Amino acid sequence: SMSHTGISLLFFMGVVLSPGLCCDWLAHFGHLSNQSLSLIRIMGGPLTNQQSPVSFPKELYGRAHNATVDFQLAFLRDSLKLIQRLWLKLFQHDELSSVTWGTTNTEHFLMTILRQHREVKRCVSQQTRNADRKLVKYYLTLERRTLTESWELIRKVTQHHLEQLHMLVASIIHPISR
Repeated sequence: SMSHTGISLLFFMGVVLSPGLCCDWLAHFGHLSNQSLSLIRIMGGPLTNQQSPVSFPKELYGRAHNATVDFQLAFLRDSLKLIQRLWLKLFQHDELSSVTWGTTNTEHFLMTILRQHREVKRCVSQQTRNADRKLVKYYLTLERRTLTESWELIRKVTQHHLEQLHMLVASIIHPISR
């Protein structure tokens, strides 16, 4: 389980950051995003060659890239929430000891995702609707069909999502003519 220090640190970050810092925060997102990507890369050995039983939702990312910034931020918020959920389910489902990589990196990774989610949530206007049903369905199917398969597969798929979300944020910060 996550250490006490980890939990208090998350609480502290939540208290210190106010909504006014939203746009400034987006500029820091790249840093956090790089952090979670490097953690997921060093977490295990080379990525598995095993193919995911659920095809990657390219069309959802395509739609997000062409959407309004508010939709993009909501997509980012929901994706991070769903990735977090997937990994927490993984923790409950499987003893970490069966994993070739250590718990420290995994906890650190989860904390980075939690922090990204918490901070982006502040940027989304209250009117923005809840998670896209297709996105939720994709993650639920992924969870059902990969939990019994392997940690390595989920690690590989998560890395792909984080890279896509990283590019989405880059496009919000530096919009090429929309």
